[in-house]
Order: sequence, then C-alpha cells, then structure tokens
Amino acid sequence: MSMRPIDLQVIMPKTAEATKVQQVIKDSNEAHQSLLSAQFKEQLKSAREKVYERAKPEEIKVEGDKDNNKKEKGKNKQGNNKKKGAPKNSNHIDVRI
Repeated sequence: MSMRPIDLQVIMPKTAEATKVQQVIKDSNEAHQSLLSAQFKEQLKSAREKVYERAKPEEIKVEGDKDNNKKEKGKNKQGNNKKKGAPKNSNHIDVRI
C-alpha cells in the first residue's frame, strides 16, 4: 500500500499522540503490577507474624496429666492393698546375689 503525501501529513501528528497513549498504558500496567506485588508482600509478612489459635482448645490433652492420673490410681490401689494385707509394692522385684 503506497502512502500519499497528504496521508503522511495527517498520520505523522497522530503518531506522537499514539506514542503518548501507549506509554501511559505501559506505565499504568507497570504501576499496577508493582502495587500488586507490594500488597502480596504485605500479606505474606502479616501471615508470618500472625499467631493462629487452635480450633478446639478443649480437646488439648497434656501427656503429664495421664502420668499423674496413673500415679494417683496406683496410690489408691496400694492404699487398698495395704488394708487387705497384700505386699506394699507388687511391681517391685527384689533380687539378691
């Protein structure tokens, strides 16, 4: 397609306008992208610093409580065994050499 001189006179001023519009679009896309990355970094930072609560704290069991309950039950059994005349510690084995 050949260009006539009259067409060039009309097109040349519009190229400068088109260049400005394209540059504004490019700059706005870059600014939008940098804004999104800054927001994402902020979300990551807040997620790292956030303290999460457990869903159901009433179901948390401490292992030490089980041991204490067993000891208390064992003491109760030993107290009952003493009354009945059983040996004072049925789990103890005395070995002499």
